[in-house]
Amino acid sequence: MNTLQEALGAHGDATTLIAALNATTVYNATLANSSSFKGTILVPTDAAFNTYLSSKGLTAAALLANQAALKTLLDLHVIPNATLVLSTLTNGTKLTTNKGPDTLSVTRAASGGVTFTVSNSGSSAKALGYESSVGTSNTTTLIFIDAVLSFEAANVGEDGGAATYAGPSPLTMLLCSLFAAALLQLFGRQ
Repeated sequence: MNTLQEALGAHGDATTLIAALNATTVYNATLANSSSFKGTILVPTDAAFNTYLSSKGLTAAALLANQAALKTLLDLHVIPNATLVLSTLTNGTKLTTNKGPDTLSVTRAASGGVTFTVSNSGSSAKALGYESSVGTSNTTTLIFIDAVLSFEAANVGEDGGAATYAGPSPLTMLLCSLFAAALLQLFGRQ
């Protein structure tokens, strides 16, 4: 299989990801129908997308209609310039996604299972144990995962509205402010 879309289509359990890639202007051109991408794609299964959409109270149509939120979500699943192999990933490895450096960390269980966790969000997905290579030179690896990785910023309203960010709670902000004020008082600054 020469393109990502062909490889995902052959698997049969990634139709939602194919639709998401085709719905975004950036990824439709650079990934879905390209044979030149070098890197790794973490592929949530259709069941993973269904669970994610249900937990957010969304329909697939609402998510696919929101380009900004969809791109943010997909960015976490694209690891450029690194053709990963599950058997060689080590515990504590930091991965750079299209969202930036050290966006994901790898945890390897004693049983050998691999989990990818989004830094600063706790969102995680387990590798399902199968991977696939794309292209004639095998420069793209697909690793299938059991959940959709997300930041809170990937949330969209049921109507497909703007992305939202769930920042620190007001109590956390108050405690941080009090701590900062105490430190300033302690070191003589007002």
